[in-house]
Amino acid sequence: MAIKEDLQKQLINELVVESLEGLDAFDHEILTLEAGGQTADTWNNAFRIIHTIKGSSGCIGFGKVESVAHAGESLLAVLRDGGLKPDSRTFSSLLRYSDALREMMRSIGQDGDEGSEDHSQLVSDIKALHAGLTGEAAEKPAFGFFEDDVKIPETAADPPAAQPQPLAISKNEPVRKDDALHKDAIHKVAIHKEDTGETQSSGSAAPRAAASDSAIRVDVSQIDRLMNLVGELVLARNQIVQSTGQDADPSHVAAVQRVNLITSELQQSVMKTRMQPIGNVWSKFPRIIRDLCHELGKDVALAMEGNETELDRTIIEAIKDPMTHIIRNSIDHGIEHPEERVASGKTAQGRLSLRAFHEGGQVNI
Repeated sequence: MAIKEDLQKQLINELVVESLEGLDAFDHEILTLEAGGQTADTWNNAFRIIHTIKGSSGCIGFGKVESVAHAGESLLAVLRDGGLKPDSRTFSSLLRYSDALREMMRSIGQDGDEGSEDHSQLVSDIKALHAGLTGEAAEKPAFGFFEDDVKIPETAADPPAAQPQPLAISKNEPVRKDDALHKDAIHKVAIHKEDTGETQSSGSAAPRAAASDSAIRVDVSQIDRLMNLVGELVLARNQIVQSTGQDADPSHVAAVQRVNLITSELQQSVMKTRMQPIGNVWSKFPRIIRDLCHELGKDVALAMEGNETELDRTIIEAIKDPMTHIIRNSIDHGIEHPEERVASGKTAQGRLSLRAFHEGGQVNI
């Protein structure tokens, strides 16, 4: 019984973490589409994320998540296939839909259930969008809201992850206020395997490794405990080195030097596992800026440079809220409304730039 419960808990944890990561990627795809940056795979990427959440939730028994996910999946299938042209209302509904799934996932992670929030109005809005098909599109086989079988185009491999691009956040219809940062219910760290150094034969592309083959998930508490143990090992190493005199046995000196080297390398490796790219924080900002621009009636283009600049996990957590506050103030007090900007001889669209870089042993933001 205990083994079964542990397995169920592990499955739920995996569902929550992967779904929250997927929903962050979903938001990015939707914002890219709203900004006019659509590619051949953008709608398909968004569809796959929701399809995965729906299937995984259903397998574990979270019917409420499965039902809500299914409604959005049907709409995304039609949008992907070109049966419906999205407008501002469509994008706003899809982002609210993402928030609803994210809220349920957090509830599952914290309390083990899907929460008591009623999402029937949201589902109704999505159904209304789905019902807006043109006569020509309606004649084609479409994905209904209660259709169980959903076809996914077969591909040789999953499309590569979209790279963050500057997003133009334009003024549209008002949306609900939501300036809270999305805090993961379960904090995890991805530890990537080191490069094996093997090369591919010339003329052939290297096959993409499966996610399960390139990374594992480890609780942050385990990393912290390992860091503490390494700290104790460093202290013990220092004592051994200091107690080893010049006249000690050569074999003993060689062993101490070896322990010294290995301990230093181990300390550096463990410290690297705590490093995360600042893009983990910045990835939340396009959505926050988009909602704030809708709320304030402003037009802002966001540009980010240095997303891969790495910081310690504790610093990443510490700067989330202050940076969000700065971003909000920049738009609220630092950028005028479009008509005011034009009257002052400026472009109607303001620009917000985020840059991170290493300099003199420090990280500048």
